[in-house]
Amino acid sequence: MQTVYILEGGSCMQTMSIIIGEEPQPLVTFATEDACIGVSNGQINISSTLQNIEYSLDQTTFINDSVLVDLPAEVYEIFVRGDDNCIHPFDVEILESTEMNVDFEDPFVDCTVTEVTLAPTVSNEVGDVRFVWTDGSEAQFLTTTENGTYDVEVSDKCTTRSYSYDIELEEIISEQPIYFPNIFSPDNNGVNDCFVPVLNPETQIISYRLIIFDRWGNKYFETTNLTDCWDGTYNNKDVRAGVFVYYMELEYTYCVDVESITKYGDVTVMD
Repeated sequence: MQTVYILEGGSCMQTMSIIIGEEPQPLVTFATEDACIGVSNGQINISSTLQNIEYSLDQTTFINDSVLVDLPAEVYEIFVRGDDNCIHPFDVEILESTEMNVDFEDPFVDCTVTEVTLAPTVSNEVGDVRFVWTDGSEAQFLTTTENGTYDVEVSDKCTTRSYSYDIELEEIISEQPIYFPNIFSPDNNGVNDCFVPVLNPETQIISYRLIIFDRWGNKYFETTNLTDCWDGTYNNKDVRAGVFVYYMELEYTYCVDVESITKYGDVTVMD
């Protein structure tokens, strides 16, 4: 508030109080982009609803470009001048960036999975993030149904990270989980001396039963242990060479499915 004294006719003094207000600051917003460590590449983006706004970093040279680039990390005093030629200072800070973090988590794969999505997770990025995959695509994610190695490069303004995903999807096997040979020779020469099934390694056994008969239905061998083999004997005596019949019951888990099979077949005992 200011007091004004008015002298009238040389003898009458009047006073008047006048309030001189400050020019209101223009409505201006500032958005910053961090500078990389030790690099002058920070950025300030200025926006305003007013027309004919100019900006300066030294209060001397004013420009109407609303993007200030190539700035190191520090606090800047930005001077804004409007149509009325009034200059308003604003403090704006450009931070020094931390390095971008990228989590290249390998996808979970089991026998139920036929398709995987490779999805690097980015944090603390500066500016736009760019993804480049083996096939040249630049999508943030890559989905595949094929085995192989998939390379990806992730970069922002300051940092580049690379990673290789090794994908091995399990093949679904439709064939029988157990195989029986049809001939063996119990001559103790260390080769094919006993009759035992061969199990698919992906199969988990729940229950198992194997019985060996001769052609007339006489039982020669029985077991519920998959590792037990018939050595071609009955009552501790070698059987005669010839054709025998096996009967097998199997309950098993393959992947997540529970299956049951019953199997008959012939096996020949050689001398």
